[in-house]
Amino acid sequence: AAAALALRASSLARSNAKLVGGQPLGCFSFVALLRHLAEVLNGGGRLSLREAWESVQHSTCRALAAELRQEASKGLQALIAGRALPGGARLPMNDDALRVVLRDRRRSLKTEWDERAVGDEAVRREYWQELKEALAQEELAVGYQNARLAERRLEEALASWRELLVDGGADSAEFGERISRGLRDLATRMPAGPLLRAGGA
Repeated sequence: AAAALALRASSLARSNAKLVGGQPLGCFSFVALLRHLAEVLNGGGRLSLREAWESVQHSTCRALAAELRQEASKGLQALIAGRALPGGARLPMNDDALRVVLRDRRRSLKTEWDERAVGDEAVRREYWQELKEALAQEELAVGYQNARLAERRLEEALASWRELLVDGGADSAEFGERISRGLRDLATRMPAGPLLRAGGA
């Protein structure tokens, strides 16, 4: 078995194109394929390069998708829980800022996928699409939580402002300016929906 694997590996290594099923093999693909062939031979199975390649690309893409989903979910769940991400991003934030954060995270994830995914283009595209769709649901949850946290912050700020007016504290120009600055600062960091609802309250 070892001799058969060595012969097949030697044949693949000497091939300039290193094609399997008409697709070129990269470093990750080549290593994964050889590992699978070794497992088949050690288990007494029949050696088939095409069948091995089919198994390798699906199992590797499936495992990578699960790994990256778990990694991406940690960041999204951290946002939902109100924790800051590396770089300082934290809810609540305005719509544009949130779009940028989620876009940059998707791009980083896609870069890692492209570097590590093994398989024909159609297979890699299929698993990437599944991964994107799964994470899209969590991104929606981040958006909902962003709106909830923003509404809470705005309600607290507006309550402080109302107390100032009721207690006559509005006569203090310094205190009034401090509240006003705080409200303006919140407005620049809040999503549009809660701002509109607060404005109509």
